[in-house]
Amino acid sequence: MIDLSSHATQFEFGELVGISQPAVSDLLRKRVLSDGATAGQWLREYCSNLREVAAGRMTNGDLGLATERAALAKAQRERIEMQNMESRGSLVPVAAIEPRLKAAVISAREYLRNQPLRLAQQAQGMGVSELEQLLNESFDGFLSRLSRLPSSLSDSDQDELDNVETNLA
Repeated sequence: MIDLSSHATQFEFGELVGISQPAVSDLLRKRVLSDGATAGQWLREYCSNLREVAAGRMTNGDLGLATERAALAKAQRERIEMQNMESRGSLVPVAAIEPRLKAAVISAREYLRNQPLRLAQQAQGMGVSELEQLLNESFDGFLSRLSRLPSSLSDSDQDELDNVETNLA
């Protein structure tokens, strides 16, 4: 029998508790066992570690059972929160809104592209305040078009989206 008040080799301690010498070395590396401690101290530390592992609070450096359960509960809570937000209409899938946003941007872009010629023709002979009003109306029209989300895309809008995506690629 080992004298618990003296130091033991890794092999001797392994024999005492029924594990291999590499397992004892691993426990020392993970700082479960204190380097240079007596066999009695190692035995107390080893038993304490076994209790923690059995209680699910620690698994030799891996995530413990309690940590795993907490992570699972958090993931489930987040999934339920997202489902609730979706059912209330405050969360919309990107695939459902993206084509409508693109159509609104295309419509506003086309409106803005047509403005220079129209504004140039109308601005001839205007005073500063009249010109400012004309520009404000044009900008308001642009922003109005940008804010409108069409309920569905027409074939021409879809063709335009396809052309824009091709040109961007």
